[in-house]
Amino acid sequence: MELDSCASSDALLMNIFCHPGVKRDGRLAALLGAEPDTSPCFGYKVRVPLANGRFDRTEVDLQLADLLVEAKLTESDFQSAEKKVLLAYRDFTEVFDRQELPQTADHYLPTSFSEMYLRPLLCNVHSAF
Repeated sequence: MELDSCASSDALLMNIFCHPGVKRDGRLAALLGAEPDTSPCFGYKVRVPLANGRFDRTEVDLQLADLLVEAKLTESDFQSAEKKVLLAYRDFTEVFDRQELPQTADHYLPTSFSEMYLRPLLCNVHSAF
């Protein structure tokens, strides 16, 4: 698990989902489409399918029933990702309209919308897909 400090994204989710009132109340679980007694799983390991039949093994911050959550704190150094890296994901072209993503000839670029890195966002959307 990536719990590096009390200011990490994992710690943020733990503070929310482990608060005694959250499980007792059940409204947050209902809002997220989960049963009220569903326990969160932090540092959930996923296998994202690659086009070559292998898997990218990565970790998602939180799994709650069939919902995967990746939290990102505001970061100042957004990254771009090489197109060949992202196109290696089996479902990339099915999940994303490539023409709508900001890009250069060989890189997909982060958007002003995101407060997260492009590659983790794409990886985790794939794992949920």
